[in-house]
Amino acid sequence: MPFMGYINLGEPLVTQEISSFQYGTHCFLFYRYTTGKKFMQIGGNTIRTYTSDIPSLGSIWSLIQLQLFIWKVEYLAAKTPITDPYSSPHAAELDGETIDSFMRKNFSNKAVMELVDAAIKTTFGTDAKRIGALFFLAYANSSGGVMKLFEARKEAAQEAIVKGGMQQVSELLAQKLGSDVVLLQHPVKRLKQNEYNVVVTTMNGKEFVCSRLIIAAPPNMLLKMEFDPPLPPYKQFLCENLPIGHTTKFLVTYRKAFWREKGYSGEVVSNGGKTKIPGVSCGPLSICFDAVNSNGVPALVGFISGRQGTEWHNKTKIEREAAVIISLVKIFGGDAKEYVTYVEKIWADEPYNGGCPTTFGVPGCMYAFPHLRLPFDKIHFAGTDTATYWVGYVSGAVQSGERAKTEVLHHIRPDLIKKSDLKDTCYDPKWYKN
Repeated sequence: MPFMGYINLGEPLVTQEISSFQYGTHCFLFYRYTTGKKFMQIGGNTIRTYTSDIPSLGSIWSLIQLQLFIWKVEYLAAKTPITDPYSSPHAAELDGETIDSFMRKNFSNKAVMELVDAAIKTTFGTDAKRIGALFFLAYANSSGGVMKLFEARKEAAQEAIVKGGMQQVSELLAQKLGSDVVLLQHPVKRLKQNEYNVVVTTMNGKEFVCSRLIIAAPPNMLLKMEFDPPLPPYKQFLCENLPIGHTTKFLVTYRKAFWREKGYSGEVVSNGGKTKIPGVSCGPLSICFDAVNSNGVPALVGFISGRQGTEWHNKTKIEREAAVIISLVKIFGGDAKEYVTYVEKIWADEPYNGGCPTTFGVPGCMYAFPHLRLPFDKIHFAGTDTATYWVGYVSGAVQSGERAKTEVLHHIRPDLIKKSDLKDTCYDPKWYKN
């Protein structure tokens, strides 16, 4: 559910023809601008610049602790498979930890902890104090490593952007399928299973009957639907313990990309900095990137996430806009004041996802995690939260859809499915013993 429009290269990309998934076709992507110095406001109010992938935190000891943290979490993530996090030898210990408590047990440097917290907030929309350490490691495992989640380098999460934005993919698919197939304004109220089929009832009173159903809503949204019979206990438990992040995305456009002219990449990592605004603990910035689009419109994009997002949600749009611009001016200088437009999106206000960018696991729930993607009788579950590759991103959404499709065909058209096709599905005995 990556609202930022990021997609990992190497997975299927939906082209503008929408006729098929094409592998290795990158003509509808452009790469994020990363040339120049980056800004960091971590470990206090001081704003520093750096050019490496790993920020300079003001002291050799800080840098050593940061590198030790990276090595440790990369090692643990490699041993924590997303298909069954509890098969990790460290599962029982780490499932009771948050990322914050894990850091405090192993490291002492304030700047390192603030930097990790800023990265966590941007990736998950929540603070390191809320997210389970074992969930984080399994999530990172699905992407090939922890650092891939945070960076804009090649094959990392922030590397590329879809030209025109990801929404056009949904719109073009809907156009190709037709309005008689893609029904909008039909929120689901009830899903009733019987011996023969599934009956879906929508809020406007319409009913749809099918032999098998694929549902791709995030886990937190399943709690708003009535299941008859009720969801199995493990799946209900997971839905209750996989909340969704709180993120406000903002985009500020300018007449020129002045930061590029000054030799800056546009990237900012921040603890928010001090603020005099009552009712908030810090300024709004968590992270910021260059967002000059494929048409050359100069812009900076940023995120207000986690506790910051919740606190600033209570303020008016005018107050948020003023605070964001003040923060950008402190970092980039007076040119940041001469903006053209400010637009924002508070994902927590959306009724059918309730937040963004993804769901996250709280401590103590990972023993049940494989049940997230298991079918419930005739109902199958897709969506990026159920993926086993790049969970939380577009690539994961595509993969989960392919998996759910194969599972359904296994029941309704078994002649089309070979035994090898069941690899990595819920009917793969290597992963699931159901």
